[in-house]
Amino acid sequence: MARRRQRTRQASRNRRYQRGSRTEDLDRGIMHVLVRCDASKEGGVGHLIRSMSLIDEAISRGWDVSFSGDVTVPFGRDMLKSIRRVPAEVTPDGLAEAATKIGADVVHVDHYGLIGDYRASLNDAGILLSSMEDTEYGRRAADLVVDPSPSAAASYRPDDGSDRILRGASFVPLRQSVRRVAASRHVGGDQPDHSASVRIVVMLGGTDALNATAEIMRVVIESGLSAVCSVIVDRARWSSLPSSTHDVKFVLHEPSAAAIELFHSADFAVSAAGTSLWELLCMGVPTALIQLVDNQRDNYQFVASRGLVVGLGPITDVSVTEEARGRLVRTLGTDLRPRVEAAQRGQLLVDGLGSERIVSAWESMLQPKACYDVRDVSEGDASLLFDWRNDAMVRAASRETRPLEWTSHHSWVLRAMEDPDRHLLLVTKNDSPVATVRFDLAGPPIDAWEVSIVVAPSLRGQGLGSDVLAAAEEYLRHLPHRTTAIYAAMRRENHASASLFRAAGYEAQENDGTSPLLSMRKLI
Repeated sequence: MARRRQRTRQASRNRRYQRGSRTEDLDRGIMHVLVRCDASKEGGVGHLIRSMSLIDEAISRGWDVSFSGDVTVPFGRDMLKSIRRVPAEVTPDGLAEAATKIGADVVHVDHYGLIGDYRASLNDAGILLSSMEDTEYGRRAADLVVDPSPSAAASYRPDDGSDRILRGASFVPLRQSVRRVAASRHVGGDQPDHSASVRIVVMLGGTDALNATAEIMRVVIESGLSAVCSVIVDRARWSSLPSSTHDVKFVLHEPSAAAIELFHSADFAVSAAGTSLWELLCMGVPTALIQLVDNQRDNYQFVASRGLVVGLGPITDVSVTEEARGRLVRTLGTDLRPRVEAAQRGQLLVDGLGSERIVSAWESMLQPKACYDVRDVSEGDASLLFDWRNDAMVRAASRETRPLEWTSHHSWVLRAMEDPDRHLLLVTKNDSPVATVRFDLAGPPIDAWEVSIVVAPSLRGQGLGSDVLAAAEEYLRHLPHRTTAIYAAMRRENHASASLFRAAGYEAQENDGTSPLLSMRKLI
């Protein structure tokens, strides 16, 4: 089944490059992406905000960009005013037909509600599918899957045939304006008191569908602070919001792309745990966080449990709990220096380069380099390695034949990443993962790096082993050696492995013939 999917994808790519005008565009470096998402008061604007991050990045590289979606919020329509619009198709075949008409090379979908095999319809038309998901929300098979949730890397994602999966905070797509604010932001006084106004920004999503803004504003009043509070909320709600007091001045702003500038000099922010959370972490703004909807739960728990934000908990019955109100009052009324330090730790988590990495992945899919690359395994690769290592044929050829268990495997990957005596590597071909190679340092009397290889089960039998081994050995040569040899140990009946290492220059080691393992050795 996996090989059939691979042949279908390759055939789709061949068709793509054979089409006249598109071939000419690719030769000139012109690529075309169609972005599919919605934005509304009910569903929020987070999907559109992060899609615009990718649109801006693609345009800056010379891509043609089109947009398909229902956008009913005014500032969302304003953001898209210079982008070509395509009718909002909801079926796989409808989206594929629309993408074909405009000559799209990639369709990027950021939508929880679209159900169906979009990849099959698009691939049949010679178009690649890029899909954004948040843990289980919006999950679909695709040529490229992006899950920017920092907690994603620690969770198991079942293999659904997707070609390439990018998971974790490195792939949070952020607008260029956010990065500019992050580079120039100034944090004012660390310790608020009644003699100096604290600068607070309240932004509970682009639409605040649950109308929590008014409650947060009342909490700011209850804090007893002298504050200037900028509130970003839809104009339709302004008449129901609290008025300024002697101590607290409220300045109301409509949601807009320019609203990000309010964070240049903010001392503190109150936000929902949606897309704006990652913007605040990247900018280093001390933040109190509230969970407004269920799909924000994992991200909320991730940052709150690590002390990167003040966790106010989930909103309950469209109201802020008394415990959350008290926590926010205490936070605002005391020394903010620990919050500044927490915000600085948050900046280490989100570097703001996710959009660049995602668009680069689109480009690498469209213009393959036809080469092998080797890198250290990351936590986000743990699911992939888990499925490969649990394959029945891989286990049968291994010294340890029992199936793996996810929790212990995930812990092992984390330990391996930190172990100076182990190099756990991922080998990619044209940026798609094809194998994992591990080098373990063995002391005397062996005194060598022990090598082990697992090729992706779906690629087994295609002769990748020798190229994978050569690429991994070359990677090892550029590391501090600590030894001058590599050795491999395999079951004596594993003739395929023995042939692979023998062809790569490994020589069998003499033993008494009673060992069930064959050892082979090679100088670096």
